[in-house]
Amino acid sequence: MSQADFVSFDPIKREFPQPKSLKITEVLGIRMKSSHPRTVFTRLTHEPDTTWDAHELSIRSQGDLSNIQLQQMYNGPLAVAEPKKRDLIAMLPYLQPQYRSFYQDL
Repeated sequence: MSQADFVSFDPIKREFPQPKSLKITEVLGIRMKSSHPRTVFTRLTHEPDTTWDAHELSIRSQGDLSNIQLQQMYNGPLAVAEPKKRDLIAMLPYLQPQYRSFYQDL
């Protein structure tokens, strides 16, 4: 994944209120299907045999939702807090040499 893969879903959240049955903090898997564009499927486990729970979405506006533009969440490198950077630098002796420059350049 790259930084460009992280987008803000705020425009979608404004158009699709969260169903009361959807407890997003408990969800471990989310699936959207083009065959069911107004349904979010969720799972509370990573077990592959677990069934997906369906949550119907209601739409606030009658406009064309296909034109919603998702904005990138980040436009540059994320800052690393100084205490975290010190902890990472302290781990350098345990890393293979080819990986050390990444942490030294933080």
